[in-house]
Amino acid sequence: NGGLGRLDLRSHEFTNFTANPPPDAGKTSPPHVPVTGLAPVPGGDLWLIAAEVNSPVPPATMHYAPARDTWSMERDLPRATCLFGAGEDLWFGGDFEPGTGGAGPGVKVLGPATGKIRTLPPVPFLEESGITTIGGDARHLWIGGLGFVAQLNPETGEVLKYAYVKAASVDRIELAGGYLWVQFGCQLYRAAMP
Repeated sequence: NGGLGRLDLRSHEFTNFTANPPPDAGKTSPPHVPVTGLAPVPGGDLWLIAAEVNSPVPPATMHYAPARDTWSMERDLPRATCLFGAGEDLWFGGDFEPGTGGAGPGVKVLGPATGKIRTLPPVPFLEESGITTIGGDARHLWIGGLGFVAQLNPETGEVLKYAYVKAASVDRIELAGGYLWVQFGCQLYRAAMP
């Protein structure tokens, strides 16, 4: 099982979105499966990826708007394995199916103002590796996967930096305090940002 909750840090109040059984199939509800990715965006909205482990059903991209307390399943968006929000943009990483603006492993970005999805050019080493995490900020795009961490130019997709790591997958990438933080193999690593 899985699910999602919210902790208000001011009041210490916890809201469990998945405490009740799922409602009728006609209404979109909070996920009742493991949540594998979260991306808050300006305005307080939350995007997430929910998927059953080892399920043949691809991960679902969902959107929660707390101001209206509404959940939606975003069927027109790429079925990603990881995502993050940077500025107004929502970045997706995954092994995409044909018909989503480019098939195979890669990175896509949704500009909410335009509603358009842009696909970064293919990155050669991803054909064998795949993307397991994506992170950064509006100026720095970092991806991680089977045995690598790389920085891409967010506009062109050009590989700016690349490092091999001894890991079956990279679990998480964050930028904070002037460092690049990378989690894999139950360890946390950091590197100073140039």
